[in-house]
Amino acid sequence: MQISSEAFISFHQLSFNPVKEEWLSEWQQRQHLAVNVLLANKDLASFNHSSVVKKLVSVLKKQNLFVANSNAIRLVDRLTLPVSNDIRIFGNRGVNGIDGLNSTAAGIAVGTGRPITLLIGDLAFFHDLTGIEMFRRYKLPVTVVLLNNNGGGIFSFLPQHQLPTQDFSTIFRTPQDLNFKYIADFYDFDYACPNDLSSFVHHLNRSGQQIIEVNDTQESPVEVWRGLTREYHNRSGYLDERN
Repeated sequence: MQISSEAFISFHQLSFNPVKEEWLSEWQQRQHLAVNVLLANKDLASFNHSSVVKKLVSVLKKQNLFVANSNAIRLVDRLTLPVSNDIRIFGNRGVNGIDGLNSTAAGIAVGTGRPITLLIGDLAFFHDLTGIEMFRRYKLPVTVVLLNNNGGGIFSFLPQHQLPTQDFSTIFRTPQDLNFKYIADFYDFDYACPNDLSSFVHHLNRSGQQIIEVNDTQESPVEVWRGLTREYHNRSGYLDERN
């Protein structure tokens, strides 16, 4: 099979014109509004997966953050604000989304020589459980922030959630009912299960190896996100009225 060179775009031949000031101003105002909604939202001041993720990125210091797929990476993308606390954020898309994420985090820890925090859901963590052995064997500094909603919480955001309850639970929710304290003990990790934001923050930025388990329902992130988007749209009316 032959491919003509004309099938490729040469970017150095493209010319870009500055955007109109009105367009830029519009997006900046909407960004400012979104930030204000995040800062004022009451759900993000209570203790749940959404508030934990928002708090996590703001308080980590001088380390790497590896963000797993499904809910974890979406919550980081939607809820966190710009920070300047010397953290680097990594991600990796496995073949099935959650393949090899613990192992990837171990590789980043070795390759960068920095402590790492792994933000991951319970199903993805369980899927690559043997990857945790590399942290133990090579004494790599790691904090696992385990977002435990007992299964595949991402599907509560998706149309599959409209299936009959039993079908949805069996095929998509897939509860595992695991006790992660036993897993921490098995790998000689410290373990904590905080029940408020201050206790959660207390366990961050530590040396050694630990699992911080945060329990929540699969519906909670959906409810928080719907509340945020509803508040944003309600407050953005004055912007839309000018157009």
